[in-house]
Parts: sequence; structure tokens; C-alpha cells
Amino acid sequence: MKRDWSVYYDAIEGKPPRKTLLKALDLFDKQALPPTARLGIDLGCGSGRDTFELLRRNWQVLAIDSSQTAISYLLNHSDLSFNLLKTQIARFEDLTLPSPTGLVNASFSLPFCSPKYFPDFWNQITASLRFGGPECGQLFGDRDSWSTNNSMTFHALEKTCSNLPSPGRRAAAPRMWLGGFD
Repeated sequence: MKRDWSVYYDAIEGKPPRKTLLKALDLFDKQALPPTARLGIDLGCGSGRDTFELLRRNWQVLAIDSSQTAISYLLNHSDLSFNLLKTQIARFEDLTLPSPTGLVNASFSLPFCSPKYFPDFWNQITASLRFGGPECGQLFGDRDSWSTNNSMTFHALEKTCSNLPSPGRRAAAPRMWLGGFD
């Protein structure tokens, strides 16, 4: 199903970065890693609200979206650090992520990966991280209002929580996959 995201991009223009990204960046900064570790991937970057924050913090960013419209919105900002930014138009199913990276951000985008390809793409995301870098974003629950769309990926809360580290277990990388479980 083809979507026209331009109305959404206009509505969120100027909005701050998502809290999951800010938390991931704070965790990354506490690790005192070298500047060379600051390569971030913004999956489903949209009009760039999270990409802008990564660039503001002097990260090299690969901003990926399946929509030329999204990339056009992103590149329409004259205040961008273009020397730190690369863009790519690709669907998740066709994507090969660079490795290693310091952070992978996927704000409300992973559900748009086909269920058939999601497990392999998830493995590719986790394999691309170096230094135990964070993954952050949101997954949609199996009771989400869009869950009848068979071309999207949804997750049962119980199964997802059992696959993520609990507060009592140490994770190799901080993960903040939140939202959509209602």
C-alpha cells in the first residue's frame, strides 16, 4: 500500500527528536567512546526530526527512507551538516546496513518492514552495531489499530518482552523498543 506522508511531514515540522533517541544518545555518551564510533543509522528517517538531532551532536548519519518525498523534506533544510549526512532511498527488505555502526534508530518505522523479512532485518540491525551501541525506536503491538494490515509487522507484548533483557539481566546493548502495545 502506497502512502502519501507529506501531510504528516508538514504536521511534525519543527517537532523535537523522540525521547527514545535522546535516551539512547545519553546512554551512548556515558560510555565515553571515541568520536569514530559516532556513526548512526536513522531507519525510516522521514522528514528528519531524529536525523537533525544526531547531526546537531556531530554524528555521521546515514538517513534511510523508502520515500523520495521524505529524503526531499530532509534535504530541504539549509542548516544541515551535509558533510556528516548521507541519504539512501530503500525499502528495509532491500537494504544492507553498513557495519559497524554506533547507533541504530528506528522511530515508528520497523512495523513497515514486511513480516516475511523482519527476522532477517532485525538480525542485520543487531549485527551492525559496534561497541554494544544502542538500538532505539518503537514496535507496534498485535492489538494496534493497523494490525489487520498483513504487509506490516506487529508483535505480541509477552513474546517481545521475553526476548528482550529484563532489568535484572545485563544486556549487551541498551534497547529502548517502546510503544504500540495496547
